[in-house]
Amino acid sequence: MSMSSLFGNLPTLKENPVIEFSTLILTIGALVLGYFYFTAYSPWATRPDTSPLLLKKQSYVAKKRSSESETATYRSASNNLPGGTPLATTYDADVRTLRDAFSHGQIQRDLAQVKTAVKYFAAEDDKDATLVKPQELDDLVRKFKNGLTTLIDWPKNDDGSEPKTKTLALVLPSSIEWLAVYRACIDLGIVVIPIPDTLKRFMIVKILEHSKTSVIVASTELVGKLAANIKNVCPQIKTMIVDKPLDNSPTSIKIQKVANIISLEQITNELSAETATAEEDPSSNGEAIKISPNSPAYIIYNVERLFDTPSAIIITHSNALSAVTALLAHFPGQHLLTPKDNFMCTSPMAVTKTLNFINLVLTVGCTLSIYETQDGEKFINQAFILSPTFTYLTSIVSRDCSDLLRSNVEKYPKVEGWMFKHALSHRKSTLRAGYISRWTFWDLAYFSHYNNFIGGRMRAIFVAQDTFACDVEQLRLFFGCQVLTLIGTDSTTGVVSCTKFFDYGHVVEGNSCGPPLTCNEIKLVKVDYDSSNDDHQSSEKKSSLGDTISNLKGQIYVRGPNVVTTYWNNSSESNATNGNEVDKEVPTAAKPLVDKEGWHATGLIASLLPNRTLKYIGHIDDVITDPNSTPTSTSYHCNYYYLREVEEILLQSSYITQIAISFDEKRKHCNIIVYPTLDTLLGYARKNKKQFKFSRAYEYSWCLDLIRSDIKKVGNENGLGWLVDSPDKDVRLVVRITTDMFGQDKSLVLPNDCIDRSVVKNRFPNSSS
Repeated sequence: MSMSSLFGNLPTLKENPVIEFSTLILTIGALVLGYFYFTAYSPWATRPDTSPLLLKKQSYVAKKRSSESETATYRSASNNLPGGTPLATTYDADVRTLRDAFSHGQIQRDLAQVKTAVKYFAAEDDKDATLVKPQELDDLVRKFKNGLTTLIDWPKNDDGSEPKTKTLALVLPSSIEWLAVYRACIDLGIVVIPIPDTLKRFMIVKILEHSKTSVIVASTELVGKLAANIKNVCPQIKTMIVDKPLDNSPTSIKIQKVANIISLEQITNELSAETATAEEDPSSNGEAIKISPNSPAYIIYNVERLFDTPSAIIITHSNALSAVTALLAHFPGQHLLTPKDNFMCTSPMAVTKTLNFINLVLTVGCTLSIYETQDGEKFINQAFILSPTFTYLTSIVSRDCSDLLRSNVEKYPKVEGWMFKHALSHRKSTLRAGYISRWTFWDLAYFSHYNNFIGGRMRAIFVAQDTFACDVEQLRLFFGCQVLTLIGTDSTTGVVSCTKFFDYGHVVEGNSCGPPLTCNEIKLVKVDYDSSNDDHQSSEKKSSLGDTISNLKGQIYVRGPNVVTTYWNNSSESNATNGNEVDKEVPTAAKPLVDKEGWHATGLIASLLPNRTLKYIGHIDDVITDPNSTPTSTSYHCNYYYLREVEEILLQSSYITQIAISFDEKRKHCNIIVYPTLDTLLGYARKNKKQFKFSRAYEYSWCLDLIRSDIKKVGNENGLGWLVDSPDKDVRLVVRITTDMFGQDKSLVLPNDCIDRSVVKNRFPNSSS
């Protein structure tokens, strides 16, 4: 058989020159592109996002340890320059207060000609965001400043003089009005007392009573609910600024009998004509008021201690500015923040960590997008509209987003699900290699789609310290951006350490929370839990063990300009002073939060990873001793577990989406609240022909038995044998089911993202015994 008979009559160049010429061009083009891809683009695209040497040792030893019970003192490697570098206090020598920083941000914003200052949703079900131009925001702030100086009768000192410290309680929900009032107070030197409006009413009243403030800014609805309590418990409140004008309703009449009422509308509309001449006078808008770095900027209350005696701390301008400087310095060169960036605020603006990002936004002059939510699906939906470049998520939202992504993948058809598993495997391999891929087949087919879910511009997602490592990894894999765990407490102005950009060690080493930020230095101190009883030391006590320091699991001690030194208005505390002084006329308890050397015990437990970064473990008060362990001759303390460790282990159960654990006072009952996984329970019910309705899951005994048995199984597989409920065990396992996500229950999750474990001890609403 001839070749011509086998292949037919093939066209020649003379017979069809067009086809041959186009084929030749396409072939040459494919060869050129292939050569370029394999020789130029592929090596460039697969190189690490940063030098591995920069991630190998992320902090350095600033001082050797003084005893075997503590580590050396560590500082960020960014501070390790020839001649030494002091801890960061400000990003510019001319910027010494928040007012200076905000003025600098306005200048940067105007130079960059930013079109939008604030984006927000007026109602939760709005489909379109309201846009506020920079000039509109500045006008609103100016009117509030004039209103606060002319319409409010501030209390006088005993001698009739003006008080040096004026306070204002800000209890509005996260909104443009909240931001404008906050900026106006900072410009005027008024000390803000931010209070989350989601707090229980008795907590808000306790704060108002303890703070001794005479002015409150809140919603009309909230003031109506608090009117009777304010009249009886807080008679010092003379002025209440409400968000809506009052009418002739019984509630409005009741409010008017309590204090002088001013509406925000009255300030913004009616005041402009009255103060037209006053606006030209610098002294009337607060420009002449002197503010020092040690002046109080705002006061933060510990919402976890409001059941007992209220406790509040003073965050000075110096504290807040050092935290802002550290966050600014944390962004590397190619990711530096500019006025063109857009921060999405999802957590209450009255919380310390969120306040840091609000200050950061006002310092940089970038756009602020406001949408407060604890629902992961709502966050994703609104992020698609707002197109943020960076955000901060609580552990509740992070967990919800992670579960949402997981459930979405499980809905894929079998073949596509198999392909997506290969895509995830490829993304994990790129992270292990130190880079996030962008233009591979898997990126174009899947991951770019998920990145577009959150606006397509997201560069960095900061997450709270209680976010589990599995959720951090999930967010990074799907969204393909930096996911950075931020550690901090109120007493450290919300910052201690943060995952470094391009450090994808979560995939390999676990939940690395990065090195100390440039504003502070840290050390770990061994914690001593006495095996003879269940009492353990508080965060104010030092510990001492003779064990070696290797693999130390210790309490984080912090020292630096971001560390708060003084309580607010707490006469029960002893009189002493250390660290950064606050103004002498400020009513403080003067008990320092630091020791003689300036160290502050955070109450946070962590360990050091080989690359000198912190791995967050839990809180010093959330600990349980293994009842089956006994002291030995070499170790006189029993094995102990932090509840967050146990929760992270039990989340391996396919039946659990969210979990919260608490023990009773005698450590005899392990109370576990579980929000179950719908898909797995539904699959089990169908397979075993069980009656099932998710909203009534707590009523089905088989659901409770299934989850309890799986908890025991996972616990046994991970060394938590004491969780097994049997007559010869000392701990009784009590599991309850809730069908409300934790973020939807204001009683279980506090505004600062902490689980209220006192609620877990009690019977949970809609739960089974």
